[in-house]
Amino acid sequence: MVSHTEEPQRRERPHGEELTAALTLAREQLEMDVAFLGEVEDGREVVRTSSGDADSFGLAQGTSVDLSATYCQHVLEGRLDGAVPDATREPLTAGLEITARASIGSYIGVPLRARNARLYMLCCLAHESRPALGEADLRFMRGVGETVLAAVARKG
Repeated sequence: MVSHTEEPQRRERPHGEELTAALTLAREQLEMDVAFLGEVEDGREVVRTSSGDADSFGLAQGTSVDLSATYCQHVLEGRLDGAVPDATREPLTAGLEITARASIGSYIGVPLRARNARLYMLCCLAHESRPALGEADLRFMRGVGETVLAAVARKG
């Protein structure tokens, strides 16, 4: 008698659920208050989805912000490292109006370029500083970013 063992069926997650899970992973791993995916288009950054306390930063889904007023613009242009452990002590971010208005204590963000040439930013924010944020966290975010891009591509 031949034993037949069926492989367990893998449950496919809806793509939106996969995206939310990736954002939640980033937020929890880095101990941040919110993680969000912003799409850069026409000089603006539009919040596509988030995990965590987006409202306390004024980042509801669909919120559109002038890109020049964001940390992301400075990261994209190479003027700001993607990890900002203390936004009030970093000269560039301390002077941005959004830092005070949204009460940003720390930031980490990485650019994501989709195959269809769309540009996204995967970001996490906290109201408190996070002194340990650094290069290892940026590598982690880039890894999460690959999952995010795959989910976005499948979502269409």
